[in-house]
Amino acid sequence: MSLPKKNNQMKKIWLPILLGLVLVGAGAYWFWNSGYFQKKSETTGTISTGYGTNLVRKGDYTITATGTGVLVAGNSVDLSFSTEGIVEELMVKAGQKVTKGTELARMNNAKSLEAQVAANEITLLEAKKTLRDLQESKDVNLAQAYQDMLTAQETYNEALRKVQRKEYARCSEEVNKQNLQKLTNAQSRLEQIGLRYQGSDTWNDAKNTYDTALANYNYCIKFTEQEKIDFQASLDVADVQLKKAKTTYETLKASAGIDPDELKLAEAKVEEAQIKLDQSKEKLQGSTLTATIDGTVTYLKANVGAYVDTSTYITISDLTTSDVDVSIEETDLDKLHVGAKAEVVFDSLPDDTYTGKVIQVNPELSTSGQYRVATAVISLDDIAGTKLESMPLGINASVKIISSEVKDALLVPAKAVRNIGNGQYGVFVKNTDGNLIFKTVEVGIMDSSTAEIISGLELNETVSTGLSSGSK
Repeated sequence: MSLPKKNNQMKKIWLPILLGLVLVGAGAYWFWNSGYFQKKSETTGTISTGYGTNLVRKGDYTITATGTGVLVAGNSVDLSFSTEGIVEELMVKAGQKVTKGTELARMNNAKSLEAQVAANEITLLEAKKTLRDLQESKDVNLAQAYQDMLTAQETYNEALRKVQRKEYARCSEEVNKQNLQKLTNAQSRLEQIGLRYQGSDTWNDAKNTYDTALANYNYCIKFTEQEKIDFQASLDVADVQLKKAKTTYETLKASAGIDPDELKLAEAKVEEAQIKLDQSKEKLQGSTLTATIDGTVTYLKANVGAYVDTSTYITISDLTTSDVDVSIEETDLDKLHVGAKAEVVFDSLPDDTYTGKVIQVNPELSTSGQYRVATAVISLDDIAGTKLESMPLGINASVKIISSEVKDALLVPAKAVRNIGNGQYGVFVKNTDGNLIFKTVEVGIMDSSTAEIISGLELNETVSTGLSSGSK
């Protein structure tokens, strides 16, 4: 009876052990299939079977997005007449190139508008005389105070205009471009001559030309800091003088013995006459349309004899600075940003590729058919003298946005890179024993296909891309 008793004791010992082994085996199987074991290996262990591999290679890589676009003018202005009327003269036609200052069209009411200006000038003179007589008949000082106030107001307005313009260029955009070109040419000439000819007549002439071009460019491109300080100081002085002139005038007006109502009426008539004169001058000026930029007439509303209103009559577009309105899929929105390079191929010019960059990304998605798309504006590089300059606006194009690119960089498949949190990444690398070891790496540009490795790996190292097909 003792043997069965011993067997029972052995069963009590081995059953828990066997049960524990089964549980450990089941747990290990679950850990492996759940990926937990791989996570442990990332920090302490190695894995040596059932994984795909790739070599670290060196090359160029570009992250791009494609879309469609249409050609639009980079700079255009809409011109309209100041009043309704009949077009009496038309000096241009659609598609014609014009220069800034060229007269484009004239209405038939120019003579009547000139007469209106003359009449309003007389009305203003009469109103000013009435006011002056009123002032002088009672108190010459009051009249002088009023005139001083007007002068102070004009001085203040002029000082304010200078302060408002201090952050802009002193000269026109065209002059600035010419000065920059002259400066570039002079610098190039001076560099060609070289330092070895320094002191020669040729070098001195080139140096003088460069100094003059530099001085002209710096003068036109912006106001000096001292000028800005002077502008602000003049405005401050003008403000004090204007307040003082107003106070003096108001004080004299209240005590000079002039009927306040009569004085107000006379002042109002002067102001009203001045407003009417200014308006009539604007209408006269607006009866003739003049080009405000160099460009091409891309829109002409009507011909001679047509009755037109104050809406746009002529549009002038600078076709040497064309843009492209582009649309890309919403899923590529992360690749669309200001400053991104772009390559554009127009359907009408399939053999030519134009380059540019994104200058504007619209903040709201648009609808194109059944899809939501992101839209942006691409400024094309200089197209002067190219076929595109003579093409009509609105032609379609295929667009490639170059979001980011690297040259001669270390590259691995994106699926080899593991995000370990806090902006850090790691890669499993096959060592000389055939096992995998985990290395942290610094990642540059990356998309769903490829990742740039800035540091942490070397060329031709073997990296794991995860479990191979059929591996568990």
